[in-house]
Amino acid sequence: MKKMNRQQTLQLRALFLGLALMIPGGALPVATAQESGEGRELRTFEEHPPLRQMECGLWINAMGDVAYKDIAATGQPVIDLSDPDARPDDDLGAEDFYISWAYNAADTLHDFLTELKEIVDTLTFRALGPEYFADDSHIYILHPMVYGGYMIVGNDIDPRSFRVFKEAPHFARDKNLCFVAGQQIGGADAGSFKPIPNAEYLLARDKYHIYHMSEVLDEEEIASFEALLGVRIRRPHATPKECLD
Repeated sequence: MKKMNRQQTLQLRALFLGLALMIPGGALPVATAQESGEGRELRTFEEHPPLRQMECGLWINAMGDVAYKDIAATGQPVIDLSDPDARPDDDLGAEDFYISWAYNAADTLHDFLTELKEIVDTLTFRALGPEYFADDSHIYILHPMVYGGYMIVGNDIDPRSFRVFKEAPHFARDKNLCFVAGQQIGGADAGSFKPIPNAEYLLARDKYHIYHMSEVLDEEEIASFEALLGVRIRRPHATPKECLD
């Protein structure tokens, strides 16, 4: 799969923004010293700039904090003034964004956040796909968003069976769960799940449904994608269990 530039990545994430899995209760919470069991305040990585990138791909600063470097929209478009057709909304603008904490770790300093340096094994940490990472103890999922993102420790993911589809690396599955761009696809059948080859759209199938991102498509929507792509999409062959008497 051809590597996307920063602007293409942000444009794709604009599609994910409405689909990203959010923490129950609404917006992402912000840790404070009062919420810490040890009275420690969770530093932001930007307070102490990164010193170097480690062999595993993560970054480290002078305080020993570890972070994954991502990108985030600045909200200030970068316009090519030499292009007469350029529009302000053609470019979201981008800057480096460091993620130095994760949700859902088993042992948390705060009620909901754990610093990556406390859980990541930097000797075995590796990228499996654009949104999927692993070390010898955990699977990590990046939830990308236009204005930054966040990491979650995949405690419900079976590491032995987890795989990222090489031909479509935004998709992944284990023996029970399926994912697209870091989001779980609810109800998808992991045993029959696979991406549908296409150049631009995140389409997938299992024996029950056709999916666009994490949404189940109806017949009219499938036909619209067929017309758009100029291909025939083979229909599912099984009846969903909930439709059986």
